[in-house]
Amino acid sequence: MNTFFRTIFPMLTAGALAITAESCGGGESDTIDFVTRADSTAVLLPDYLGDSAYVTSRYSVVWPEKIKSQDFDAFKDSLVNITFGTTGSNTFDQAVAEFMKQPLLTAMDADTMTTLPADYTTAMESLYITVNDVESNVSLLSPDLLVIDVAHYSYMAHAAHGMSTLRFLNYSIKEHTLLTPDNFFTSDAAGALGPIIKEAAQKKYSENALFADATYTIDNFRITEENVEFVYQPYDVGPYASGIITVALSHYDVRPYLTPVALSTLGL
Repeated sequence: MNTFFRTIFPMLTAGALAITAESCGGGESDTIDFVTRADSTAVLLPDYLGDSAYVTSRYSVVWPEKIKSQDFDAFKDSLVNITFGTTGSNTFDQAVAEFMKQPLLTAMDADTMTTLPADYTTAMESLYITVNDVESNVSLLSPDLLVIDVAHYSYMAHAAHGMSTLRFLNYSIKEHTLLTPDNFFTSDAAGALGPIIKEAAQKKYSENALFADATYTIDNFRITEENVEFVYQPYDVGPYASGIITVALSHYDVRPYLTPVALSTLGL
């Protein structure tokens, strides 16, 4: 079954984008609808460690409104948690409120420091700035599978460097379930795949890019059309300078370690 994408620009607030994926020949019950939600904020701290510093928060995230006729509340809860770093059953608006104020709470003592409203664009051009940023997008959408990438970046004013991370949500439309390490991989997969991933990483990256004693877990993975990618944040398996490490194994390489749910979703 072929899938086509229709992009719609409705009369919504700035930064809003609606995307609809519809199976050819299907009716309204076959549609998959998203809306992109975005906002940013900035404040000025006139006296932060002897300098004027800005604190900013920004998010631009893909939010599923409808996945055919499925109940996918558990998926939306997981998406909120992984996107905004919350736990429990926070609503989208509650999670956003916590996310937007977090860098300010980290940067200042609310009882002693003065804050002033600031323009976000001006703040981002400043030398001294604390940043909290998250952006997500759909990296794969088929009749059977939805994958959303969630990229975080944070930086604390006066710190040596910022921190970038990349995480994923893989959702089986075919099986109506969020794909996690527990239901995607077999119980022996972690022990079996670790050495295979390590060998592939050593072939892809230089010796200095990886820690010799690193442990390669299968917790953070992204499904693509042909591969399963295992992704490691800075310091997980290599130094900060190596950035985010990505190791891809083909569907057929990982097939012996996949559950029936995974095999069904991938059509193997």
